[in-house]
Amino acid sequence: MNVPTNEEIRMLKEYVLLPYVLTAFDRDAKQITAAVKTPGPYADTIQRAMDAITSDIVQLRSYFRASGIRVLDMKRTADGIQAKYVYRSHHSEFMMLTNLIRVEAELLMRRYLGEDVTRYIRKDLPGGLADFGDGSRTTLRANTS
Repeated sequence: MNVPTNEEIRMLKEYVLLPYVLTAFDRDAKQITAAVKTPGPYADTIQRAMDAITSDIVQLRSYFRASGIRVLDMKRTADGIQAKYVYRSHHSEFMMLTNLIRVEAELLMRRYLGEDVTRYIRKDLPGGLADFGDGSRTTLRANTS
């Protein structure tokens, strides 16, 4: 089938957002280190989150490679982020609006910092905030058959 599953769409969205979350953590770590007298615990917590994000990006790339998914282009626009991808030889794209990016990026940040994000989930919304809200990091398994 040439249509990504809901889980693969969620993974594509996460793949697009994670580099921005990584950049935000890096910026925040520098600001916190400069602003507090004992930056070690804060910097270490953020570094662990950054390490987990980097690991998840690697896992996502591996899954995409094994599943015939390629992200061709991610472009920041005035309205948000536009991503073009190939899914099993089928070209497609999606757009994430700035307001959604802010909310979902913050949810991802909270999750990677170890917070239980289930209290932020609204089950009455289709997809939306429920996409990243299970409180756990994604474990990917590439189908190698």
